[in-house]
This record gives sequence, structure tokens and C-alpha cells, in this order.
Amino acid sequence: MRTEILDYIETLDLGTYTKSDKLPYTTSGQSLYLANMKTIYVDQPTYVEDPIVNTLDNVSISGRISSVTIYFSQDAKSLPANYGTLVTALKNAKNITTLTNIHRRECDVTQTYNNDVLVTEIVIRLTTIQ
Repeated sequence: MRTEILDYIETLDLGTYTKSDKLPYTTSGQSLYLANMKTIYVDQPTYVEDPIVNTLDNVSISGRISSVTIYFSQDAKSLPANYGTLVTALKNAKNITTLTNIHRRECDVTQTYNNDVLVTEIVIRLTTIQ
């Protein structure tokens, strides 16, 4: 899932932003996406099993929720002109057609401030039926 999202980001017009293949790790107490503003990082996927139906004869149907978080930051005082369109384009990563058998496609965007830096986190959640 991470690879498909990185490939999708590669096709976007990023303007003054760049994409990194590195993971958004923390070094010396600071997240990499804070140290390198206007660089887009994609984290490793996480997986959660969500039981949907359990029957008495031990048949179980569950949903597997795969989540990937996209991180980037920029100076909050002077947002780039393409910030809004970039967020919209990154939210659309949930609709990547190479990811198949998806039952539900969801996306959450969180914006927080770290001093004068606006941090944007986009969580893409895809659910498949198991």
C-alpha cells in the first residue's frame, strides 16, 4: 500500500513540495518532516482486523483495515499557493485503482501547529473483507 501511494504522489504536480521515500522517523527528538519542511513523507502501513460477523459454527467474516499516514509541514505564516490543491490531491490517494478488492475507502486530515509550523497528517484507511 505504501509503494502505491508513493507512486501516486510521484504523478502529482507538487509545486514547491518534494516527495521523500524515507520513513518519517524521529532523530534527536525532532520528526523528520519538521526538520525538512515541504517534504512529503509516507509511513509504513498498519493493519487492524475488525470482526464483522461471527457465527456459531466458527465461520468468521472480518474486515482488514490498512492505514497509511502521509506527513508534511510548512511555514504557517506563508502557505504555498498550491497547499489546498495538494491536500485534496493527497486525499484522493484513497481512490488508487491499483489497490483492489477494497470494501471501504476513507481519509482523515489533521492539521496541527508546532510553533509557527503547520503540520498536515493525512490518514488513508482501506478496508477489505476477509
